[in-house]
Amino acid sequence: QLCGTCGATIRRITQSGRSSFYCPDCQR
Repeated sequence: QLCGTCGATIRRITQSGRSSFYCPDCQR
């Protein structure tokens, strides 16, 4: 999946039992 803002690959992280997606380039 790509970031809609900068086109980088979105990463998935698991934090406190919850999964969230963020872009390592623009931090969204």
